[in-house]
Amino acid sequence: MPFIREEDRFLQNRNGVWRYYRRVPEAVAKYESRLFVRRSLKTKSLETARVRRDAFAQADDDYWHSLLVAEASELSGMPVDTAIAKKRYDAACARAMLAGFAYRTMGDLTGSLDFDDIAARLFRLKETPRPEQPYREEDAEALLGTAKEPSPKVTEVFQLYVDEISFDAQKQKSPEQLNLWLKTKQRSLRYFLDVVGDLNIGDITRQHGLDYRRFWQERLAPDDDQKPMSPKTANRHIGDIRALYNDYHRHIGKEDALNPFRGLSFKETSDHETPAFSDKWVREKILAPGAFEGAKRDVFLIIMVLIETGARPGEIMNLHAGDIF
Repeated sequence: MPFIREEDRFLQNRNGVWRYYRRVPEAVAKYESRLFVRRSLKTKSLETARVRRDAFAQADDDYWHSLLVAEASELSGMPVDTAIAKKRYDAACARAMLAGFAYRTMGDLTGSLDFDDIAARLFRLKETPRPEQPYREEDAEALLGTAKEPSPKVTEVFQLYVDEISFDAQKQKSPEQLNLWLKTKQRSLRYFLDVVGDLNIGDITRQHGLDYRRFWQERLAPDDDQKPMSPKTANRHIGDIRALYNDYHRHIGKEDALNPFRGLSFKETSDHETPAFSDKWVREKILAPGAFEGAKRDVFLIIMVLIETGARPGEIMNLHAGDIF
């Protein structure tokens, strides 16, 4: 089998004409009736084929990603309503490909300062046999990159986060630790939904972030007789939503997305210090002869390690032999 360079992946030449050829990923195979995606790129030019291949590959990646998000949402009983946005976005990609251009968002176009590309798109937009209507809205969306990308709801993103994105954070946890981790994340999600609502994650603005911080500010200094919450608690729940936003956008390759919850933590202060155990208490309770008589050896060793290291009980009790050096 000939070596295929990365720049020519998903390309096949049939009788001089290039086509887009790609295997359907196993993760979405049950939703597809085909094993392979085959589309003629209708060109003998390798350069043109690469441009059109990129448009098709991006459209397929977005479509398959939306299927996985929908699957996760349906399994959790959540409604899915991203189909319309997805169809519109795919249509924009297809129209851009047919016009000879790869789909690029408006931000990407203006940020790249590729004036030749921008000018070529504008001239192509002007070329039309319909003088009474210089251009159609969908043509402008395709060539100028203004089609809105599909944006899943926060609950859909959370499910994807639990099922896939946070795999590394979960794999080393014990069942008890994992249960506590999940409950904390779910609690943070409920707080956010109560304050802001189940928005599309792409529609969350800085104002929503400020509203959420104000919600916690009111609980740090309540007007009534309720016990004030601690800054640590507020920061944990704000941080969970901040991390959800960051990790999702990193997952879809948009690391430069500006986080609406950036810099919204509260300063944590402590009015008291935790006193150390007294020398007398240690000698009478820990070091006294027979203090651990009848206790299992593992329990005794755990206590000794806690004393020597200052680690938490869960960190020691859930250690695997392979994690100890």
